[in-house]
Amino acid sequence: MDNKTYSIFLDAKRKKDINTIRNLYLKNKKDRVLAFEYAKLLSNNGQLEEAEKILISLIEKENNIYAILELGKLEVKKRNINKARKYFKSIINTKNRYHALFELGKLEEKEKNYNEARKYFLDIIKEYKKA
Repeated sequence: MDNKTYSIFLDAKRKKDINTIRNLYLKNKKDRVLAFEYAKLLSNNGQLEEAEKILISLIEKENNIYAILELGKLEVKKRNINKARKYFKSIINTKNRYHALFELGKLEEKEKNYNEARKYFLDIIKEYKKA
């Protein structure tokens, strides 16, 4: 993404201007950062199917860990709890370990699986103490 496009993108993101971001995305579909941010914005606006397509495309192209994490969050919104767990667990052994553990903890807490949630949150604390 060139500087001008990036500047327009940041301004539109700050304003949550989905139409401008959509237009930027359509002109720059190969830009993975723009695609990811557009998918997040779609998801936050309830346009889950379109967001899911973009995230899956990012995962298929490069196994994008951030897209996997975001897809897990999207599945939570759709109440596909087992799918969400699968996505989060698939990135537990990556650099996004903390994010995955945190999302799993939140998911299990939401599902009233408090012992499981506690385990995930304690894992984060243990890992943090090691660092």
